[in-house]
Amino acid sequence: MASNTLTTTKPTPPTPTGEIVSRLLHTLGDPDPARAAEDITVVGADPLVPSVHRLADAMSAAIGVFGRQTAAVGQQRGHRHERVQVQAQAAIDQLMATYHTTLSGH
Repeated sequence: MASNTLTTTKPTPPTPTGEIVSRLLHTLGDPDPARAAEDITVVGADPLVPSVHRLADAMSAAIGVFGRQTAAVGQQRGHRHERVQVQAQAAIDQLMATYHTTLSGH
C-alpha cells in the first residue's frame, strides 16, 4: 500500500535587492561585484504591486546595475566616480511604461 506522506519545506526567504545586484554584477563579469554593489542604492522594496513575483526588486536591481555599468564607462573615460540611486516605485513605473505608450492614437 502506497503512503501519502506530505513533505513540506520552509520557503526560501526573499533575496535582498543588494544580493540580486551582486549576482547581476557577477554575471556581467565585474571583478569585484560586492564593491560595485556598494555604489547602488535602492529606495523602496516589494511588495509595490500585487504580484507573486518581486517585480520592484528585480527592476530596481536591473536599472541600478545598468546605471552602475554606465557610470563605470564614464569613469574609464575620465569622469568622476558616480553612485547610482534607484527609486523602486519609479522602476515599477518603467516596467509599466509600455502600457501607457501610444502610437498614432493607439
